[in-house]
Amino acid sequence: MIRKLPFMLIALCFLLSCGGNDPLDIKPEDDIKPEQPEKPSEPEEPEDPEKPETKNKRIKTLKIDRPSGLFTEDKVTYDEQGRITRIESHIENDGWFDLFKYDFVTTLTYKDKGVINEITCNGQSYKQILQINETGYVGKLIYNEKEGWNDIFEYWGSGHLKIKDDFFSYQYEDGNLVAITNTKGDAPYLIEPGSIPNKVGISSILLSGEYNTLDYSFLGDSDFDIAIHNSFYLYYSGLYGNPSKNLEASITSGSYSLYYEYDLDEEGYPKKIYCTELDNGMPISSTESEEAFTASIEYWED
Repeated sequence: MIRKLPFMLIALCFLLSCGGNDPLDIKPEDDIKPEQPEKPSEPEEPEDPEKPETKNKRIKTLKIDRPSGLFTEDKVTYDEQGRITRIESHIENDGWFDLFKYDFVTTLTYKDKGVINEITCNGQSYKQILQINETGYVGKLIYNEKEGWNDIFEYWGSGHLKIKDDFFSYQYEDGNLVAITNTKGDAPYLIEPGSIPNKVGISSILLSGEYNTLDYSFLGDSDFDIAIHNSFYLYYSGLYGNPSKNLEASITSGSYSLYYEYDLDEEGYPKKIYCTELDNGMPISSTESEEAFTASIEYWED
């Protein structure tokens, strides 16, 4: 059956003597042990990581081919400041949705301390209002303006995402995301960072359906979440804080895992991403897994 799962007294004195306004990062003496956090909603402060290299390439096109019958091609447009302003998405599917082909347009409009993220398809539209905090990250995301429904986001002093409202907390080691826990008391998602530097600033996990904790239902159909890569692009844009230092190698929940492999270009940027789903260590046929995919990336260059 196809499964759809849904951081010193010297430093302190220095800061006080300099009159700095930056928040103080407390470095724990022990390593974070994300496997069994006592308080998922209040995880420990991670160590300050090395800052990822600044990307000098930008994603031009992203093609996701899922052997289970879903294909998406995104074409990305930027403004003079290098911010995403428009994503044109073409979707073809075999039995996933009512229609065989769909064309979506996502626009990001930048306002003072906010971003309007709007997706349209077949005359329907869905809008998010992203309120930006003083550090330039999403502090509040309003996903239903009429009803006043929103999520609040918090960040570590290192700039990494810490908490998504009352739902998820995020834990890091050496600048890499290693665990995601939820308030339901479920087993955490355990992430294994790879050895490849994350030069482009993406998260392959946000291309999944079950393990994407930053997704929202679009146009009244939660199935579209896996086809419209909204959270992937917001993360890539830096709106959800600093990315992990390295590209993810895997994510595991219970007996299920997703494994990622990468083909790199001559500058070390991923040009292909291969995702395989495993159950108890055994690969699930790509045609039977909704999570398995091959992604192809082309870049604009500065």
